[in-house]
Amino acid sequence: MVKEIQVELDKACLPFRVFETLRTSKRQDLLYGRGASGTRKSRHLVGYACDFVIYENGGWSWDLDEYLDDYQELGRIIKAMSNKHLVWGGKWRRRDYVHVEYRE
Repeated sequence: MVKEIQVELDKACLPFRVFETLRTSKRQDLLYGRGASGTRKSRHLVGYACDFVIYENGGWSWDLDEYLDDYQELGRIIKAMSNKHLVWGGKWRRRDYVHVEYRE
């Protein structure tokens, strides 16, 4: 599913790239400790999550002030893919705009 999402992002000329998919428990604990993740039980640990991050001019950007419209478009693309199993983190109470996950 990750490849299909990337194809749709490319068609929309959005500067997203896959940043991270499968994580180790050690990395998840590190991100949780930094406050970059709200859980120690991320779906990244089992390969059911992916982060799409803006990649422009040779670097990654999480700047929501500059790219919020692009992240909102990521959410619309996920919704338009008509897959009830895909969940975009930008709709959560604790927003995670880069996050897309698969739920059965």
